Amino acid sequence: MSRLRLLARYGASRSVEAMSTWRASDGTEVKVVVVNDRPCLRICRWRDDRRTLIGYYADVRDVARHVNLADLVQV
Repeated sequence: MSRLRLLARYGASRSVEAMSTWRASDGTEVKVVVVNDRPCLRICRWRDDRRTLIGYYADVRDVARHVNLADLVQV
């Protein structure tokens, strides 16, 4: 599912509550968040103290296209 469809489905205007966070050595951060009472995965990349949103995803297989899952460490 595309990022735009996910945002439309989950509603970007509602608050987001983080449940758990993982980080990779390349600066990628994956958070399990709840948006409109539904869990999803938010991927961001940190570079030079700036965070860039990659997207919100409903499935771990979609996350695996952006980050090596074996490289993630829970923080």
